[in-house]
Amino acid sequence: MDPSNALSEDELAQLQPTPRVKITAALGGIAGAFSALAGLHFVTSAEFREPLLNAVPWALAITGAVQLVLALRVARNHYGASIALVAVSLLDALLAFAWMWLSLANAMISMLVIVAVPLAGCAAFIAPLATQHTRRAHAIRQKLKDSGMELGF
Repeated sequence: MDPSNALSEDELAQLQPTPRVKITAALGGIAGAFSALAGLHFVTSAEFREPLLNAVPWALAITGAVQLVLALRVARNHYGASIALVAVSLLDALLAFAWMWLSLANAMISMLVIVAVPLAGCAAFIAPLATQHTRRAHAIRQKLKDSGMELGF
């Protein structure tokens, strides 16, 4: 290892997820799980007459599952996953709100949807806060990789 590329203890400590990243990952994961369950709840129990409306719970279930997987990656301090989580969280919040509106307009009330909407909104609001920390960890990981110390962080 080249001594000029040596990392300080502070840089190595920054490879650990910060509390902000942990909170973002936890909220994103919980919101994704509730959104996926809310979508699957309707898919397995009812059906609209209009086929286009039946796509909304499927989309909610899929984005919820993707959001859950991305949240797990953010918990490991992945920069690309934190950027994707911002977009997927926003999409999930919009789909959850649309699904709540559709289900309530058709007299279908689900506690999963009522809980999923504020969780998805909070996740969409908080998701951008983790990008700075994950970007810094990504730069340190790249520095380690360039110096020949790919340790699997």
